[in-house]
Amino acid sequence: MAKKRKSRSAKRFLDNLEPAGMVFTGIVRPAIDDEHAVLFARPGDTKWIKIHEDQIQEMKLVQVAHRGKQSYPLVNLVMKQPQSAEGRVFAGLAQIHSPTASSPGATDLCWDSGKQAWVPCPKQS
Repeated sequence: MAKKRKSRSAKRFLDNLEPAGMVFTGIVRPAIDDEHAVLFARPGDTKWIKIHEDQIQEMKLVQVAHRGKQSYPLVNLVMKQPQSAEGRVFAGLAQIHSPTASSPGATDLCWDSGKQAWVPCPKQS
């Protein structure tokens, strides 16, 4: 006799959500000069930021992104909560100035499979 499978409701999933640190989506590569750090950049950006492993809470692969002839992991990077007052101020500023904050003038990026690259999303009218 087959056992009945317990049903999971959407409410149960939502009730079990845990607060996360600040989440940034971008591409990563190893930091050549530091085995305990990664370099992080937003898709389409040329500025790489070095982030030490003790500042990262979690990193999840979204997909592989291509920049020219190079391929990089596109990840959701969850940062640990800053402990100092200055760190909390900078974290707050980063949140309100991130493209995911949907602020006026923010550029959303979309994957163009033909170009195999991240490009500005088409404007909605």
